[in-house]
Amino acid sequence: MLIGHSGHYTRSVDEINGMFRLPLTVRQCIKIGMKLKKSPEWMEAVGHRLKQSREVLGKSQAEICRALKIGTARWNNYEKGKRPLDLDVALDLCRHFNLSLDWLYRGLPGTLPYTLAVKIGGYEREETKFKN
Repeated sequence: MLIGHSGHYTRSVDEINGMFRLPLTVRQCIKIGMKLKKSPEWMEAVGHRLKQSREVLGKSQAEICRALKIGTARWNNYEKGKRPLDLDVALDLCRHFNLSLDWLYRGLPGTLPYTLAVKIGGYEREETKFKN
């Protein structure tokens, strides 16, 4: 963490996903999260991306939970969209599995490492093939 010119702690996005160098204040992250937490559609979309990412990474829920030091019930609630993804858990997830906050919270796969983005793109195509 760095201390910005306004005296607030900041976390550079570079720390989070290794791609950008624009600083986000912790307060800004929390404010964005608070606004989004109110939307059930958003929680469901984040849950879908969590499950999708986990499956593409080839990890079980138990493996993810051990890495993040959280309970399986909590992770299950995130994946099902019953609980909003906490910022601290999202940051740990990005750090451990090379994901990005833009992907988790906003659904922007362009911020992921190329190989992971390609796998997720293929996963999405397979998923839509079975729905039709």
